[in-house]
Amino acid sequence: MCIECGSLYCRRLVRRFNWEAIMNRIKVIVVRVYLTESEKLVKTLIDYLKNQANIRGITVFRGISGYRETGSCSASWIDLSLHLPITLEFFDQVDKINPALEYLAEHVKPEHIIFWEAYANAKAYK
Repeated sequence: MCIECGSLYCRRLVRRFNWEAIMNRIKVIVVRVYLTESEKLVKTLIDYLKNQANIRGITVFRGISGYRETGSCSASWIDLSLHLPITLEFFDQVDKINPALEYLAEHVKPEHIIFWEAYANAKAYK
């Protein structure tokens, strides 16, 4: 934590500590897939990512409200909707992510998939 401003993400910390020397970094791709419960794809995608693509870890977030091009989907005490938003998130090295993205493109609309580069601790990949 920065002593001057109290932030964990202060630029002064980056200058004060050489993060590259502290953490041996490796480039990864983070993928986020937006679905709804009614699509029934979550189990299929998790099975593929775990057993065939050998992705290291997957997290599924269940939303309580959201909307897409079809309109709104939300949860209330009265309406127990099965159209709630689901977000599937995972990351791994580029060589594992590329085949996974090709598989996802066959099963999910392209506009429901986003991904970006990030860095992870390389010790976790040894």
